[in-house]
Amino acid sequence: MNTDDLTLPELGDDRVDEIETALFAEIARERADERRHAERTRVRAVRRGRIWMGGAAAAAVVAVAAVIGPQVLTGTGASSTADSAVLQSGTAELMGGGPGPRRHRRGGGIR
Repeated sequence: MNTDDLTLPELGDDRVDEIETALFAEIARERADERRHAERTRVRAVRRGRIWMGGAAAAAVVAVAAVIGPQVLTGTGASSTADSAVLQSGTAELMGGGPGPRRHRRGGGIR
């Protein structure tokens, strides 16, 4: 088939308007679909970032608890030895033990 022998029928103005309207409507639908897809992708990325931040915060809490927890439970934290003795004697009293060690006053005997 030779393209020189091919003739196309004339299109009326109403048919051209129909074709243009359909073409522009399809372009608008594609753009709207692309915008929805881009927004959905952005929302997922934000959500994923929040999940990672929450996981990192939870891991940090666990790490801090692992380091500080044993020190708090055994009383070997940053407190002085005198504070530890007071805490231990207070704990003994709470657990049903005796009144704890007696304190000496300056210039005096046991009270």
